[in-house]
Amino acid sequence: MDNPGGSGTNPVPLVVTTQSKAFKNPEAWAWNVAVERELFWKSVLSVGYVARRGVHLQREADINQPTLAVVNDPANKVSTSMLFGPSRVSAPFAEPTNVANSMYNSLQVAWNRRFNSGLQFGASYTYSKSMDNGSNQRDVVPDTYDISMLWGPSEFDARHIFVANYLYHCPSSQSFWFVGKALGGWQISGITQFQTGLPCSVIAANGEYAGVGAAPDANFGCGNNGEFWVKKR
Repeated sequence: MDNPGGSGTNPVPLVVTTQSKAFKNPEAWAWNVAVERELFWKSVLSVGYVARRGVHLQREADINQPTLAVVNDPANKVSTSMLFGPSRVSAPFAEPTNVANSMYNSLQVAWNRRFNSGLQFGASYTYSKSMDNGSNQRDVVPDTYDISMLWGPSEFDARHIFVANYLYHCPSSQSFWFVGKALGGWQISGITQFQTGLPCSVIAANGEYAGVGAAPDANFGCGNNGEFWVKKR
């Protein structure tokens, strides 16, 4: 506290982080319905609909972002446009707020055979869609004054997921002592998973096209800092 700047030189304007006054608690509502039926080979088939709704999720916004009208004013052409933000003593002013929302819907199908006669297996398939306007708590809104283009597939949205598991217990052989000891009692098991890839926003790393300053830690778009290519209609 006696020497806030330390021995180095502080960059000007400063980067400041604050906290929103209206910081609501995150909420999640979940519901599901499923049916099951016993099938051949001592197996069970289940089909279910699973959904989850999230509200008051955290994301960040640069509340010191200047408007395009101010930046494009010929009278305000200086080296850093952030000097024309609401606070002229700081650069990006990141403020976490709990205002994001999410929606998850899925069809989940599973076929499982309980262990019998040395064999057990299971297979499941999930067709899902996760949508939100803030996948991570450190997502910084590219345009503080227009968030309409943020609603879209979540950064972790995997549309198709297939998982198979299996276990086979090798029977012991009493006919040949050596063979029974060497090969009997072993188990063969494994888990195999296939899934589609994750979505990626149209963004360029460290791109700053609007001239309003790129907010720090803006990890929208596959973890890259930068701004979206957005066409206004």
